[in-house]
Amino acid sequence: QKPLLGPRFGIPLLLRGPLMSLVVTCATNFPAAQVCLNSLILTIYIVIQAMARPWKVPLLNWVDMCISVLLIQITMLSGIAVSSEAFSDVFNGIVMGTFLGIIGLMLLAVGFAVLQELCA
Repeated sequence: QKPLLGPRFGIPLLLRGPLMSLVVTCATNFPAAQVCLNSLILTIYIVIQAMARPWKVPLLNWVDMCISVLLIQITMLSGIAVSSEAFSDVFNGIVMGTFLGIIGLMLLAVGFAVLQELCA
């Protein structure tokens, strides 16, 4: 299947980071608003990503989509950690473990894609 956006997919990808930073800058004293708006930005990005299918290897599209969904879940759960100090230490450990797992999963997917390209 031909990707919908093709090489123009980089535009939403480049806008995602500055938009998320802008939310934190504009809503400095409102953590609940930051969580909601950052989740909204990530959700819109996932919809665009699902339509665009930017990677040639279908496995990378699937892994990128799963990682984005996990980022949304972590963002939504961070609202709980903001309100509770006792929960914060345990939650920080879980979040760090999840981020390391996501990085490892992405490296495995990229390695698999490279191997698939070399063997083809």
